[in-house]
Amino acid sequence: MKLINLKTSTETYENAKGEKETREEYPYGLRISLENDTIEKLGVSIPDVGESIELSAVAKILSKSINEREGKKSVYVELQITDLALGAGDTKSTADVLFDGGE
Repeated sequence: MKLINLKTSTETYENAKGEKETREEYPYGLRISLENDTIEKLGVSIPDVGESIELSAVAKILSKSINEREGKKSVYVELQITDLALGAGDTKSTADVLFDGGE
């Protein structure tokens, strides 16, 4: 399975209160949090903040919905991770991941 980088624009925008905010690098829903018990069960040591770790998972689809409003289609899917593996990963650079070998 090929990895796809899901980073989005971090442009500045005006929120509902009229305040300027900067968008997150990655869309909502792509962040997971693991607690002590889960980390111990996985048997891994966690790298330092800012470093990368390889993640492999199996998820069950809990719900899906497809809506169309004013000609714009919106798709939503809710996943429950059931099996998870974490590891040191390989040492591929960002260019290797994004451009299939850095070429």
